[in-house]
Amino acid sequence: MPATHSTLWDEILETVESRQPDLNRGWFPALQISGINHGTLTIRAANVAQYQYLESRCVDAFSEAAQEKTGRLLSVAFEIVPSESNPISQPFAFPEPNPAFTLDRFATGPCNRFAHAAISAFTQKENASYRSIYLHGPAGTGKTHLLHAAANVIRAASPTANVPCLQADFFASTFIRSMERDELSVFRSTIDDLEFLLLDDIEKLANRPLAQEEIFRAFNAAHSAGRPILITGHAAPTELTGLEERLRTRLSSCFVVAIDPPCHETRVLILRNLALRNGFELENDAATILAESSDLSAPELEHLLACADRWSNACGGLITAKLARSISSRPSIIDLPTANNILHGVAREYRLSADSIRETESKSKNKEPRAVAIYLTARLTDANSTEISRLFGSRTDAFIRRTIESTEERLRTDLSFRNKVTDLVADLATISQSKAQPTV
Repeated sequence: MPATHSTLWDEILETVESRQPDLNRGWFPALQISGINHGTLTIRAANVAQYQYLESRCVDAFSEAAQEKTGRLLSVAFEIVPSESNPISQPFAFPEPNPAFTLDRFATGPCNRFAHAAISAFTQKENASYRSIYLHGPAGTGKTHLLHAAANVIRAASPTANVPCLQADFFASTFIRSMERDELSVFRSTIDDLEFLLLDDIEKLANRPLAQEEIFRAFNAAHSAGRPILITGHAAPTELTGLEERLRTRLSSCFVVAIDPPCHETRVLILRNLALRNGFELENDAATILAESSDLSAPELEHLLACADRWSNACGGLITAKLARSISSRPSIIDLPTANNILHGVAREYRLSADSIRETESKSKNKEPRAVAIYLTARLTDANSTEISRLFGSRTDAFIRRTIESTEERLRTDLSFRNKVTDLVADLATISQSKAQPTV
């Protein structure tokens, strides 16, 4: 430790010991100042136990003493001396951005258009006003999508750019692991080498004071070095509970951008974009009807559309308005039917009993409903041909396969039959969202 640092440390120790003697520990004189950079005075501890004590109890006391003795507005951070028995040669590896999250795949509407524009501006070096952004909104509004999209834009312009997307809980767990392994200096070096500081879901650091202190240090270092900062959270800075006041103040100093849950217009755009991207076939009004399921987030809309697509696969692949209406009537419960649901639904449609459809005796009036029930059971459940055979009177596997193939062929060539099966599937969707049929 340089002589000037040694003298400063002695003065800081003397101030802390005189003002807050209950904090004093016998190993304090062995602590060292490792440096003063970007407004942060870093104090080096010998082990994790010392570090945790200093982090949990001494930050404010040492910061006040350091500010008094230097006449500068310094913050204090702590680190651990790397272990000689465990040399460190590699920096920490952080997760790469998801390439599926891009700005052009983000459906914009009145609720999120400004947030999309702000993130787009964030990726442009000439926009100094957007160099630090705090983006907040409820879960499912697209914050993670926009954070990864920003990283992907930066990567596209500079393929070697070091811009990982950090989840707050991953940041915290990696930080703690670095202390346990005496690798804190390498962890900090890796964080400070990032060209952009991108952190998702900062509310997950609530009631984790050590991790909060570390992200506070990283924020200050990035800000002092002029590196762009993008942080997301579920609430405005003043409404984040469990976070220290000074960290909330730092977030408030960013360009704060709110993103609201998708409105109806945006939900329609999300559904149409998802359908186009995944090759789903939507009837004209189907997206509008599905979007009427209010308060659904983008991931929930994607799940809703995927379920609608699986239902539609049983009747030619078209998501009709009627099917959409059946599914959206109870969007929180969109399970596929059981074999018994299907059997009773088909029986109701054809005004027959379930037993008459299952019986082995061949009757012309039962042939079509039996074929439809077998086909829908194969397409909408996980039952294999042997299980379906048992349900329908122990018929042979070959019979079940021929029935499925002939029904598929008829769906392709007989429009009237296809419409009938399509309506039946929509009715089954309504039934399965309400009350399951009894086991038969």
